[in-house]
Amino acid sequence: MQKREVYVSETTFRSVDYTRQSLRGWEFEACIFTDCDFSYADLTGCLFDGCQFESCRLALVTMADTVWRDVFFKKCSLTGLDFEKCSTFGFSIRCEASVVNNCAFVRREMKGTLFRLGELRECFFAECDLGRSVFDNCVMAETTFERCDLRGADFRTAIGYVINPHENRVAGARFSEHNLTGLVLPFNVTIE
Repeated sequence: MQKREVYVSETTFRSVDYTRQSLRGWEFEACIFTDCDFSYADLTGCLFDGCQFESCRLALVTMADTVWRDVFFKKCSLTGLDFEKCSTFGFSIRCEASVVNNCAFVRREMKGTLFRLGELRECFFAECDLGRSVFDNCVMAETTFERCDLRGADFRTAIGYVINPHENRVAGARFSEHNLTGLVLPFNVTIE
């Protein structure tokens, strides 16, 4: 693990523009970010522990070895983020009323993750443990799952996802009878 350059605790940041800035190695604990823009920022080696992001923008952020531990995104826009490059150490996020577009989650331990009242468009989940995760009222257009553990996950109010039951573990997962299209789409069948 990389040495931390700056340590900030229990601080609120409002309307700060971090666009294209480097925060390499910074450590944030129990901080709140409101209306901040992290577009194209370099967050390599950062640690966010117990932090909350509200109405923030994170687009095409560099985040190699970044630690996201118990982080809450509310009303945020996350675009083009590659969570595979982040540290696996303590990885834990929650998203509420956020737009998550074109993000990749590969080999992430995400048991019990909550995605609520938001969008997950064109996201890619591969080899993730999403057991008991909840996708509550989420629009998941063209979001795919490959070799994921979805046992006990709740998709009852989600729409637009594509899940191949032969490629993913789905025992005990919950789906609405009105949104089964995402389960049979890989079989090239027609539902009338």
